[in-house]
Amino acid sequence: MPLFLIDIAFGVVMASVGVGAGIWLRGRTASRKAAMVPNDAEYAKEALASLHVLAHRVAAHVGEHNTRVEEINEELSSRDTEDPEAVIDAVNRLIDANDNMQRQLGDAEVKLEEQARLVESHAEQARTDALTGLANRRAFDDEMARRLSEFQRNNLPFALAMLDVDKFKNFNDTHGHQAGDEVLKGIADVLRKESRGMDLVARYGGEEMAIVLGAASLDEATASGERFCRAIEKARFQHGDTEMRVTASFGVAQVLDADDVEALIERADAAMYASKEGGRNCVHSHDGDAIRAFGAEEPSEVADLPAEVPVDEPQPPQALAEDLVKFSDSLNHRLAEYKRGGRAPSVLLVKIDDFSGIQSRYKPSNSRWQP
Repeated sequence: MPLFLIDIAFGVVMASVGVGAGIWLRGRTASRKAAMVPNDAEYAKEALASLHVLAHRVAAHVGEHNTRVEEINEELSSRDTEDPEAVIDAVNRLIDANDNMQRQLGDAEVKLEEQARLVESHAEQARTDALTGLANRRAFDDEMARRLSEFQRNNLPFALAMLDVDKFKNFNDTHGHQAGDEVLKGIADVLRKESRGMDLVARYGGEEMAIVLGAASLDEATASGERFCRAIEKARFQHGDTEMRVTASFGVAQVLDADDVEALIERADAAMYASKEGGRNCVHSHDGDAIRAFGAEEPSEVADLPAEVPVDEPQPPQALAEDLVKFSDSLNHRLAEYKRGGRAPSVLLVKIDDFSGIQSRYKPSNSRWQP
């Protein structure tokens, strides 16, 4: 009789373990699914339906097992429990029931693990940029939020470096978009090689990329930005028989106590724009108060828009052309911000009536330029 009680207890324990394993696996898979964003809702719905089917199947197997155990127990209770053959028969049937239960739970566990791997693989793909293989904007946003939370809780510093490929539109117009794609993939490889294991390299959008630099001061992050910048400058990219090269402009900022994610990105973006205005293929940093070029002791003087031209000091054609370039860069910068969710820019064009007549009447006698 003690043998019978032991086996009954063993059967109940095995059933409980099976249910616990199924719940644990379902919970782990569901948590991975929950980390996915609304864009993956359809896939998540299908995965959850599969998990429900498996969970119900496991529950049904457990119910059948418990029913079988109860039947054997009732059968033994109605017989002479001192009959050795009856006890042995009951024990054998219980062992068979437990073996069958173990097989069913094993099959369910394998299927749950397969589903978990599929969900995990899909979630990873949803966080990876298809062209470059870098983390995508979604993964970048998550990492920035996580780093900021760590900084606020434990004062763990981090910095952000943003880069934009110089004159990339002109490059695409000259060499074609396929060549442009090869360059972006090549730059991604360079950044991966030059970054550390604790850093996250992401494609921010278009030809813009970002590197989240863990445990880095502003000086260290700026030095890293310079290293990235020079590595891109030295790199050569191949498309067919054509060898290509590009440069990139970098902006760097370190997280500050008052920062949120948007503020940190804005400062890094402003520093990157300063690199564009400063001649491209260089690095600027923003310390919260001022923007500095890499290696410079004094802050850079960078205006958001071209400075106004005094009425009584007309500029030569070369200076006007430079202002047009600055205006074009500024407008492209504003449009890029708008595409990333910022405010829509506006452009106001002004034409001065009879400007030629005004020049003829009021042009200074010592003027050395011609309109």
